[in-house]
Amino acid sequence: MPRYTVNLSRARAFSRRKRASKAMKILREKLEEREGEEVSVSPEVNSKIWESGIERPPAKLEVEVVETADGLRAVLPGAEVEEPEPEEIEEEPEPEEEQLEEEEAEEQDTGDDGASTESIDYEEIVSGTVGEAKEQLQEMDDVDWDKALEAEEDNKDRKTLKEWIESQG
Repeated sequence: MPRYTVNLSRARAFSRRKRASKAMKILREKLEEREGEEVSVSPEVNSKIWESGIERPPAKLEVEVVETADGLRAVLPGAEVEEPEPEEIEEEPEPEEEQLEEEEAEEQDTGDDGASTESIDYEEIVSGTVGEAKEQLQEMDDVDWDKALEAEEDNKDRKTLKEWIESQG
């Protein structure tokens, strides 16, 4: 675990509102230059740089570079490095025959474009912006304008979209 004292005073040459972020960049650059590979910065080091605010980062900062499962990480001296616990991956149970039959039946119900003619979700279509809703409705072949109008009234109830749907239907 090499220990470095990094001179961050170069950050003072930048405008006051950019100094702490420039100090972070300088720290990363210096550590990558010395280690020869990318070094991530721990939240504690980040807090140390930002503790006096954006305008007054420390002139020097002492850090240790430790090896973690994710690569190299800069930490404050004496800080314990916590290794993240590996996440357990849950396997999906294999679908039963009934589910497979249902999926096959759904695939047969779909039209040429892969969308089911019976289960068009107008609520989802009108939930976006007015322009997106108009575009999606115009792209559809067989639109039930009454259902689209009803979905808009139940959803956001926008006058412009309702008028447009009424003029189309």
